[in-house]
Amino acid sequence: MDVLLSFFMSTALALLIGVERQYSVRNSSENEAVAGVRTFSLVGILAYLSGFLTIKLSYLFGIAGFLTVLLLAGLGYLRDFSTKGRGLTTEIALVVTFLSSYLISVGYRQVGVISGVILFTFLSNKDLLHTFVSKLTKDDFVATLKFLILAAIVYPLLPDNSFMGISMLNPAGVFKIVVLIAGISFMGYAGIRLVGAKKGLIVSAILGSFVSSTAVTINLSNFYKSNKESGRLLTAGIILGCTIMFVRVLILAWVFNNTLFKNIFIYFIPAIIFLLIFSGISLKDASKDNLDNFKIENPVSISSAVKFGLLLLVIILMADFMKKHFGDAGVLVLAAISGISDVDAITVLMSKMASTDSGNNIYMLAIIVASIVNSLVKGFLAVYIGGKNFGLRVLSALFVGSFIIVIFYFLNTVYSLF
Repeated sequence: MDVLLSFFMSTALALLIGVERQYSVRNSSENEAVAGVRTFSLVGILAYLSGFLTIKLSYLFGIAGFLTVLLLAGLGYLRDFSTKGRGLTTEIALVVTFLSSYLISVGYRQVGVISGVILFTFLSNKDLLHTFVSKLTKDDFVATLKFLILAAIVYPLLPDNSFMGISMLNPAGVFKIVVLIAGISFMGYAGIRLVGAKKGLIVSAILGSFVSSTAVTINLSNFYKSNKESGRLLTAGIILGCTIMFVRVLILAWVFNNTLFKNIFIYFIPAIIFLLIFSGISLKDASKDNLDNFKIENPVSISSAVKFGLLLLVIILMADFMKKHFGDAGVLVLAAISGISDVDAITVLMSKMASTDSGNNIYMLAIIVASIVNSLVKGFLAVYIGGKNFGLRVLSALFVGSFIIVIFYFLNTVYSLF
């Protein structure tokens, strides 16, 4: 049964990629020349047989199968070399398909399937990827490249040991967190560059909030001053952005402490549901205006990484000091102060501290306090920048959402509902 499953997975993956290749040139003159569904399916079968024989007899069968596909891909490219605009996409896809199916056949199913799915995604989104690349600027490329150098070269060189007797004061561990946060932010930024602000304010606001919900709040509040007729739409954008902040907190808690994530989830979900309902009501009668001037800076840069890393180090030192000298109350004060400007760092720190002191609920409460403070600060920013008429709608919604969290926490503390 296991052998048949591997055969089916190898062949099905190759068949899927072959269908995509043939479909992509269905109306083109390349239709007859390109390797299509039959060729890719046969390569999938060849990959499986090569892997099967590798296991049963010798690794030479794997090498022979790979060289065969490599030769076929090379001959196919040389045959159509003179075709204008001809690329290597199909030939490379053929080789990658063989390798993915081969990995499945020799037991590495997850790696094989994931690589095949990624290949299919890239192939089927050619226009989208080209559009994304066309929107990139030199600054985007340079900033991202610098950060990749930090992650791939500097990070491995950092010492992986604790300092000053504080287990979390670990350069390699801190930088790993910086990379994770930047990765989440960059996904949101890439989404904005891909769809563009013209695709809709709400989509841009949601994606932008994975970069910085504070930046989204400031942008939309400023935009309101010259677009007062779009008040409901802008309110919905800010509220949805602040909702994403709670989602980010849940993601970080899940990554660093699954138990803590389950506890916080109980309190955050009611607030998230309320904020989503409020946003839906605001959108119901809102205009369909787009936001052409919506700006979010690239979050992936050396300076942003260093700043977040330093902030995290400061919070780690302060948390250790406050915990030792002021106990649980000191941790909550630190959480409130940290929440004024950033909630990611305190969430990560409290999640890691909770893993070594699982019986103490103060770390969960600290994350809740930081999230509420951060949410209310955005409400006051909307009032300050956008004015009372606009800002108070935002602040009232965020206040009610925060109050719901407090109520659920109080009820659970007193009556143990969950």
